[in-house]
Amino acid sequence: MITSYALISKILVFFINVLGISLTITVVASRAKKRLKTIFSIMTFLMFIWVDFAFQARLAEQSELALDFIRIAWSITPFLFILIYTFIILFLEQERKHRILTSILYFIGFIFLVITLFTDFIISDILFEDGILNIVYGDLVWFFFGIVAVLTVINFYLLFKEYNKDKLSIEKKKNIQYLLWGLTFFFAMNAIFNIALPVFFRIVHLYEFGDYSTIIFLSIIAFIIVQRNLLGIKVMGSAFIVSFLGSFLLLDTLLYSSSLDQRLSKLLILLIYVPFAYFLIQSVLNEIRQRELLAKSNRELSARNHELDTLFRITNEIVTTLDAKVVAQRASNLVAEEMGYIGAAIISKNKTTTRNEFLSLTEHNVRDKIFNFMMEEEYQCSTDHRSKYKDIPINENNFVISESLDEALPILMPDEDQAKEIQKLLGIRLIINAPIKVQNEIIGLVSFFLAKESEEEITSREFDMMQTFAFQVGIGLENARLFKELEELSKTLAEKNLQLEEYAKKEKDILDIMGHELRTPITIVRNSLAFLKTLAKRGEVKPGKLNHYIDVALRSARREINIIETMLSATKVEGGKIEIFRTKVDSKDVIDEAVIGQRENIKAKDLELNLEIPENIPPIYADRSRVQEIIDNFLSNAVKYTKEGSVTIKAEEKGSSVQFSIIDTGYGMTDEQIERLGTKFYRVKQHVNDDKQRLYNVVRPGGTGLGLYVTFNLVKLHGGKVEVESEEGKGSTFKFTIPKYIGQESEVDDAKSKDLLQEYRKKRKGDQVSDQ
Repeated sequence: MITSYALISKILVFFINVLGISLTITVVASRAKKRLKTIFSIMTFLMFIWVDFAFQARLAEQSELALDFIRIAWSITPFLFILIYTFIILFLEQERKHRILTSILYFIGFIFLVITLFTDFIISDILFEDGILNIVYGDLVWFFFGIVAVLTVINFYLLFKEYNKDKLSIEKKKNIQYLLWGLTFFFAMNAIFNIALPVFFRIVHLYEFGDYSTIIFLSIIAFIIVQRNLLGIKVMGSAFIVSFLGSFLLLDTLLYSSSLDQRLSKLLILLIYVPFAYFLIQSVLNEIRQRELLAKSNRELSARNHELDTLFRITNEIVTTLDAKVVAQRASNLVAEEMGYIGAAIISKNKTTTRNEFLSLTEHNVRDKIFNFMMEEEYQCSTDHRSKYKDIPINENNFVISESLDEALPILMPDEDQAKEIQKLLGIRLIINAPIKVQNEIIGLVSFFLAKESEEEITSREFDMMQTFAFQVGIGLENARLFKELEELSKTLAEKNLQLEEYAKKEKDILDIMGHELRTPITIVRNSLAFLKTLAKRGEVKPGKLNHYIDVALRSARREINIIETMLSATKVEGGKIEIFRTKVDSKDVIDEAVIGQRENIKAKDLELNLEIPENIPPIYADRSRVQEIIDNFLSNAVKYTKEGSVTIKAEEKGSSVQFSIIDTGYGMTDEQIERLGTKFYRVKQHVNDDKQRLYNVVRPGGTGLGLYVTFNLVKLHGGKVEVESEEGKGSTFKFTIPKYIGQESEVDDAKSKDLLQEYRKKRKGDQVSDQ
């Protein structure tokens, strides 16, 4: 029974050694991190010491040799647990964080190694009872068990802490699960078979089960190390065969050689076998790596084809519209549909305000969920396309990577807590902002929403794809902008063409008007002088006829001068060269003088004149001659355009101004005519339409259309405003305001003011003579 049990143990130990060597070869051949490979190789070596020396101790015939073997096996146990801890912090990428604790643990491990090897404090002796090894423990053995337990607790704590993190990837969670199950099995096996059963129940013949559990845990660690870069069953199988044959040759050389010659010959075979095994493994590795390179090339080619196809679809979708909002919305939707990300937001840089404008958000994956969340939580949603302008830092040359939605896109959410809830709802782990550049100018950014844990998970090809996508979006937005500008330019050109056509028509009308207005007086002058010359030749010139024709020529010449002066006044108004010299002016006085100037015309047309002027009407602050010109022009027009009825002049105080009103019962105007009144060269139609003509039987007076243009602008220069009310066939009301005099300083002395007024009166008198 004991012999068969020993044989089974030998087979198990041999198999564990072969498997350990195979695992080491596989790990070292993988593309895992060098430090992880080194730690695993040392762990495997310590396992060999533990398992092999414990096994040799059970087979030893001398107690002293067995004691040395078992002490060697026990001395490396803390180091194995410390190496497990080292592997875990390397795997979790926390070695810097635990640097001090690591140093302390290695120091404690060294202390226990020395104590275990060279003192009786851990193992004081061994006994063989019925051929079974029984350990006699020392006084510090529970400290030994305690340090192993503490190391195990630390390892469990580190793994559980990492496992409960929210942003942990599924793959890493699985690997941590493997480690937790392996560590639990390893610790439980040792706690049961190496501590509980021998210490408390005196069951000592099951020691090795605790030792042998090490290979299970190492197999799990090896799988975690190489699973991403697993070279395949062929490498593992080759490594196992090579390890098996090598171990068999070594054991045969050491244990089953009866003579020195036999041992040397077997050793020579072993030495020949080692390079053969090495080259065998290398050839297998090279073959598999070639296959991997070919498969990688095929995958890259397939991925590239997929990317090109995706870019084609994206470009096709983006460039088929020339509306910036539609371009942005389609592009953000395509991020989810074609690139496989959660979604995206597109922001444009406003050139005018130098701030950023939110354009679009992926609809189904992101925007709809945000809207639903807002409605459920009664939050204010700020993702309206027109709602938010907010600064976002944009890196001109590189991607900006963030784990916080609030930091990456403050434009989306005004509240940090709200942004965190929405980010968790959408499953966003990373936000990558890529600049949109057109002709080396940044016009916005694309913000990609990813579920990936860290930047390391994003391949360079994905970054290239994002950059190309941003470039395509830039082209789409720029095309939309250029098209909009072209549309606006076309619209502007169309308007300008209409204006040019209108100006051309106006120019023709103006030429007709000016030709008629200027030609008529000068023709009269010419005809009068020619007639006088004819009479002189005949000797028929009499004083009465001479004076009559001279008066006609003078009136026509005066009319010609008046037209030219009006044109010059209009030019001065347009060039801003008219000067006004304001002083205190009696409101009633300017009205009375205007009435005197038009009395003959009013009497000739048998019109009723009404004056509604309060006795206490305040004075105005105005240029005396210019305000007289304003009232004269309005009153003159009222008389001209009234065939019968009345003309009323009103003056009343309105706040800080005096309002003058000239009301007539004349022909009136349409709303369209009122809107154009006061513009340069505009005249109300010379003739009313046929229906109106039959109704009113009127012909409108002629003119250049510059009188009211000058008058309206003179009112504006005084700081007043003009209002016109009219209805066709029922007369018109012209109202204008002039600021009241409230003690303002005069801009001209009385003498100068009287000279300007006298000059205007002479001009007006000449106009009246020419009109008679």
